[in-house]
Amino acid sequence: MNLSGSWKVLINVNIDRSSIIEDESAINQFELMKYSLSNVVRKIMNKYVNGEVFAFTSNVVIILADTKENIELYRDIIVKEIEESVKKLLSFDVFIGVVSGSVNNFV
Repeated sequence: MNLSGSWKVLINVNIDRSSIIEDESAINQFELMKYSLSNVVRKIMNKYVNGEVFAFTSNVVIILADTKENIELYRDIIVKEIEESVKKLLSFDVFIGVVSGSVNNFV
């Protein structure tokens, strides 16, 4: 993992479940959506700062690591680009939560 940097940001991206048609294929549909979301998120994140992307049971988590200045400069840009790209490329909505702080706050 490449998480060097004095400032960290945790971004939690959840798929809006109202985007999913509930039937027997819903589980496979959700897994494909989550996989696609993690790929879009990873591509966007890599344009701006160092970090890692993890897909969990119901969400995608991003940990950004860089200087405080770079994080503050790019955090909102990354969140907005994720929202817009997911809507445009994948045709579903997401909910995004953001927490940031110094390395000491994440220990």
